[in-house]
Amino acid sequence: MRLSLSLRFKGLLVVLLLLAMELLFVGCHIWLLQEAERESRKQETAKEVIARATDMLQSLYDAGDSVAKYLVSHDPEGIRRYEQARQQIPDEIKWIKEHIKDDKNQLTLLEKIESSVTEGMATLAEMRSITDKEAQFVAMQYAVKLRAKVQKNMEGLIRDLIDFLNTEKKIESASPKVLQAQRDMIKYLLWAGVALNIVVAFALALLFTRSITSRLTIVEDNSLRLRQRKPLRAPLRGDDEIALLDQAFHKMSHSLRGEEALVQASEEQVQTIIDQMPIGLAIIQTTNAKNTKNSENHEADRASSNGAEEIEYANPSLEKMLGFKSGAMVGTKVASHFLIPGAKPTPLQDSSLIEGVVDLIAAKKDQSQIPVEFSVTDISLGHLTEQNKQLATVIDVTEKREIEKMKEAFLAMVSHDLRTPLTSVAGFLHMLPMGVYGELNNAIVASTKVAEDEVELLIALINDLLDLEKLRAGQLDLRVTQFDLEDVIDSAVDTLYSLADAVMVSVIFEGCEGKIAADQERLQQAITKTLEGLLRLCEPGDTINISVTMVITNLKKAYTIAFNSEKLVLQNTPLAKLFEPFQPIELASASISLGLRLPLAQAIVLSHGGTCGASQHSGGLSLWLTLPG
Repeated sequence: MRLSLSLRFKGLLVVLLLLAMELLFVGCHIWLLQEAERESRKQETAKEVIARATDMLQSLYDAGDSVAKYLVSHDPEGIRRYEQARQQIPDEIKWIKEHIKDDKNQLTLLEKIESSVTEGMATLAEMRSITDKEAQFVAMQYAVKLRAKVQKNMEGLIRDLIDFLNTEKKIESASPKVLQAQRDMIKYLLWAGVALNIVVAFALALLFTRSITSRLTIVEDNSLRLRQRKPLRAPLRGDDEIALLDQAFHKMSHSLRGEEALVQASEEQVQTIIDQMPIGLAIIQTTNAKNTKNSENHEADRASSNGAEEIEYANPSLEKMLGFKSGAMVGTKVASHFLIPGAKPTPLQDSSLIEGVVDLIAAKKDQSQIPVEFSVTDISLGHLTEQNKQLATVIDVTEKREIEKMKEAFLAMVSHDLRTPLTSVAGFLHMLPMGVYGELNNAIVASTKVAEDEVELLIALINDLLDLEKLRAGQLDLRVTQFDLEDVIDSAVDTLYSLADAVMVSVIFEGCEGKIAADQERLQQAITKTLEGLLRLCEPGDTINISVTMVITNLKKAYTIAFNSEKLVLQNTPLAKLFEPFQPIELASASISLGLRLPLAQAIVLSHGGTCGASQHSGGLSLWLTLPG
C-alpha cells in the first residue's frame, strides 16, 4: 500500500532522518572514544597492580629469607632487611586496595591474600622473637615445628596470588583487543554513513521521478554538481513542492558538506588513536621496485622482484621501537627491517604468506636486533585497486624472552639447589629409624616417618613441576616403543595399591587387549597421576572401574582409558578446573587440591598427540585419556 504524502512532508521526513543519523553517528563516535580512553587507563592500572603484587611477594620472600639467616647467624643485616620488608608490604597492599576497590572479586581475593601475608609475617615475627630469647638450637627446633604451618600458609598465599595476577593479566591483555574492536567499529560506522547517504540519494531519485517537470532537471543537475563538489545553481523560485524540494536539497548539500568535515575530523581522531597505540603498527604495500625513492638500497632493489614490499605508514610506537625518526621508515623495504629467524636469518620478502602470529627478528637503525611478534591483516580494497596492502602488528617481546630465561633459570635452581638437598634429607630421614645414628625412641621414629613423607611429597611435587615445564616447552624427549597397554595399567594400579587401601577405595581393572606405541615410562606416569588424583577425590567405600576402549576414526586406531567412579559427584567445581594446577576442589566433606597430578597427565597425553578430559554422569565422575594406537 502506497502512502499519499505531499512532497513537502516527504522532504521533511528526509531531512529529519538525515539529522537523526548524524546525531547518532556523532554520539556513537564520542562514546567509542570515551570507551577507548577508559580501557587505556584500565590497562595501565592493571600493569601497575601486577608490578606491585610481584614486589609484595618479593618482599615477603626477603622477610622470610632474612629471618632464616638471622636464625642461623644472628646477622644484623638480616634483621634490617626483615624490618624493611615488613614496612613495605602493608604499603603495597594499601596501594593495590585503593586501585581495585571497584572490583569486588579482586578486592575479596586481595583481602584473603592480606590475611595470609599477615599470618605469615606474624609467624616470622614469632620466629624472630624466639631467636632473640632462646638458644640457637632451641630456636631451630621451634622453626622446624613451624615449617608445616608456614608451608601451608605459603601454598595458599601463592595460589591466591596467582589467581589475583592472572585476573589482572587478563584485564591487561584484553584492553588491546577492546581498543582494536572500537577502532573497527569506528571504521564500520564511517562506511555505514557513506552507504546510508547513497541509499537516501537513490530513494529520492525514485520518489520524484514520476512527477518530474522541466524544473526538476535543475534539481537533478544540482545533484550532479553536488557529487562533483561544484557550486549549486541558484534556488528555484516559487512556493510549489518542487521549489521547496530544491530548497531542501540546498540545505542537504550544506549538511553533507558539514558531514564530510565531520568525517574528516573523525579520521584525524582515529589517526591520533593509532599514533598513540603502545604497539607497533605499519601499513605494507606491494609496489614496483623501480619506483622506490630510497636510493640507499638501489642494488638490492634491482635484484629484487617487481613485487617488493614497502612501508607506507609506521606509527610512532614502531618508529621508536626500531630507533627511527618520525616518517623515516616510510618508503623503506620491509625486508630491511624484519628477518626470519634461523641459523642464518633471512629477510622477510612476502608478508602476505604469514598466518597468525609469528616470531621474527627486527633490525633497528643502530644495527642491533630485537625479537618481535609479527602478524598481518589484509586491508586491500580488492578489485577497486591494484595495490595490495597489509596491516602489520609488531610487538617487542624482548622482555618476554627475558622472563622466559628467568623461568628457565628458576627451574634450574629448583632442580639443583632444592631437589638435590631434599634428596639427601630424605635419605638421612630414611636411615634414622634403622639405628644408623643411634637408637631412637618410638616417638622420634614416628616423627621421622612423618618428616620423611613430607620431604618425599615435596620432592615429587618438584619433579612434577620440572616435568610439566619441560613438556610445555617441548624439551622432554619421548622414547617411543610398542608395548602391551594392559601391562602399563597393571603397573599403575600396583603402584597405588597402598594409597587405595589407605583411603578405602576399591580399584577394579579386568584387563584389556592391544598394543600401543608410546613412551612407556611417561604413559605409566600419566595413568598413575590420573588414578592417584581420582583416588584422592573419592570418599571411603567408593569403587573405581578402569576400562579400555578401542575406536577407529579415519582409518586410525586410538585407545580410550576411562577411570569411572561410582559415587563421586562434584557439584560446585567446574570439571575444567580439574586440569588446572593447584585448583581447590570442593567435596562434600572438605576442599582439597590435586596439585600438578592431572595437569602433568594432560601434558604427557597431549605430547603423544592424544586428548584427555572429565565428565559427570548419573553414577559419578569419569576421567579419560585418549591416545593414538
